[in-house]
Amino acid sequence: MRMWIFLLVMVCNAAHAQFGPGIRWQATPVDGFAEFHGLLSSNGRLLAWGDAGADSTRLAQLQWIDNETGELLGSWRDSRSRSRFWAAKEDEEGYLLVGEVKRADGLLRPFLLRLDTDGDSLWARESDWGAACALRSVVPLAAGGWLVGGERNHQALLARLDTQGDTIWTREFEFFPGYDDVFYDVDELPDGRLVACGQTFHDWIEWTSRYAVLAWFDPDGTMIDLFQPYDAQMFDVEPLEDGRLALTGDFQFAYLPVWLGTTSQDMTHRYFGVRERDMQGTSIRACPDGGLAVGGRWQTAEGEMASLLLRLSNQGEELWRAAYDVCGIDMGWGLVSEVDGSFRLAGFCMPSRTAFVLATHTESSPVAPPRRQLVEGPHLVTTREGIQLSWDRPSMDTQTFEVFNLAGQQVTAISISPGKVVERLRWESLAAGVYVVRLNGPAGSWSWVVPWQHL
Repeated sequence: MRMWIFLLVMVCNAAHAQFGPGIRWQATPVDGFAEFHGLLSSNGRLLAWGDAGADSTRLAQLQWIDNETGELLGSWRDSRSRSRFWAAKEDEEGYLLVGEVKRADGLLRPFLLRLDTDGDSLWARESDWGAACALRSVVPLAAGGWLVGGERNHQALLARLDTQGDTIWTREFEFFPGYDDVFYDVDELPDGRLVACGQTFHDWIEWTSRYAVLAWFDPDGTMIDLFQPYDAQMFDVEPLEDGRLALTGDFQFAYLPVWLGTTSQDMTHRYFGVRERDMQGTSIRACPDGGLAVGGRWQTAEGEMASLLLRLSNQGEELWRAAYDVCGIDMGWGLVSEVDGSFRLAGFCMPSRTAFVLATHTESSPVAPPRRQLVEGPHLVTTREGIQLSWDRPSMDTQTFEVFNLAGQQVTAISISPGKVVERLRWESLAAGVYVVRLNGPAGSWSWVVPWQHL
């Protein structure tokens, strides 16, 4: 019996492979300058939000987009200058969008927009809390009303609102004296506890001192636990079904971190990227198969800035990554993981400030981006018996070759001795299917997606 491996994707840089599902459709639905800062999926539609217009006249705006075709279905734009939406969430009665508006006195005020289930506006309001204030996040609460997070007068803000947007309580937090504090995302846990993530930072003359912030609170907003890794920031938190939290952001302005854990005492992390490249995670989502997906940005080996989609197992191990270049220097901000295994990503491009939304194909039918030659190796090619790995020069270190299924479970692993220029691997015992293969060594990690079948 003869066997073949068909290699759909082999797009590598000096540290990792670049592959994943291709773009099914992409849309730039806003004329002129615009940015999308988030995305959610509901009833066959996508809701994208952010701002539009020149810097001095930014207007908060949202777009309704058909989830299947990318067609623009409707839009809303604020009439007041210098406003924007940062976050939105859905409940049984509709949607709440939160952000900021800059008033004539130059100070920011919280801005809220309430929509019904059809997407029609019910009310819009500003909250005057007596200090410069902006809302960065929102989540509906099981007991009714909303939890919002952001910043107020250089301190991190947590507030509970009723269903009409009226304030029930506010809490402010200063993690280090003289530092600027902000919560970028908030959520509620099944047991009623609240969580918020963000950063605390101070810009000195020659350097920036900063800490990521992950805080737990009781239902009244009293802080009960705190986790603060150094030289990092956390943009998004996702509660998982097993009780853990998953978070992403950036580390040392270069690496994309993923944190996993239930308390400050058991948080673990993985870092993705290399020091000379800029990689940042802005949104993290649980996937239907129990794994994770991270959206963000990535400076590729060619020096291009592209939107990033990073697929992980439920333990944070990389399965694949993909870079998408829609309209220039792409910045991915909002991510949706669909039940069919496809993804939706929203963001904007610089310097044109063009807002975009894209939809990928499903993971089971990946489409390869253009191939790019790897300079140093390793190289992976198909053979009749299996696969062949080769190097431009002999490796001086022991390397590990691992095979995973798409659920992130390791199927097999072998050790490759130092000094090899060519290594041939036979796969007679491997069942037909799609696999992720990874080569790990001191110099880095390389990955490929390999659909395998017996002929």
